[in-house]
Formats: sequence, structure tokens, C-alpha cells
Amino acid sequence: MNSPLLQVATSAMQAGMQQASQAAAEIAGVAKNSDASLTHSVVDLLQAENQVKAAAQAVKTADQLIGTMIDIIV
Repeated sequence: MNSPLLQVATSAMQAGMQQASQAAAEIAGVAKNSDASLTHSVVDLLQAENQVKAAAQAVKTADQLIGTMIDIIV
């Protein structure tokens, strides 16, 4: 069963993980680059965390929905 909600949630989770990775690299590079903004990078990291959490909840919801549909069919 191919759920559009599951596809969107998975894409959002991947995007959040990519954003988190980029923000973490920026935070790690702050010591080397005085032009980098630590505050901006930390905010980006927190946004990525929230995005991944929301996407994980969407995956959980999609899983429950699919389970309910299977229960109804069977």
C-alpha cells in the first residue's frame, strides 16, 4: 500500500535531517570562521529537530491509518 501521507512525511524527515546536518556542520565550523553566526545555526538546528519530530508523528499517524484500513478490510 503506497500512502501519499507516508511519502510526504518521509520526504519531510529527510529534509529535516539534511538541515540538521548542515546546521551541525555550521556550528562545528564557528570556531574556525568568525563570520559564521552561532545563533542562526542553533536556530536552524532546532527548526530541523522540530521538522523531524513532526514528520515522525506524521509517519506514525499514516501507519495507524493504514493499520485501521487493513483491519476494516480484513
